[in-house]
Amino acid sequence: VNRTGTIAAGDSVTRVHVPDHGVTVREIFAGTDPERLRRLLAEHTDLAPNVAARVQRFIEQAEAQVHS
Repeated sequence: VNRTGTIAAGDSVTRVHVPDHGVTVREIFAGTDPERLRRLLAEHTDLAPNVAARVQRFIEQAEAQVHS
């Protein structure tokens, strides 16, 4: 986000950066593929801290399910 604020219908939105990791926002929030999320953390250390923390929680939850 370059400038915070409200957007409305008809406003233009420009993507200034598209990461090449291929992981979608949906995948991060659904946490459906722990291995893919591990690669995301390993390869992209520039993730926002809150996003990296969420990804790490999903990985830990997946590992806990495997070991239970």
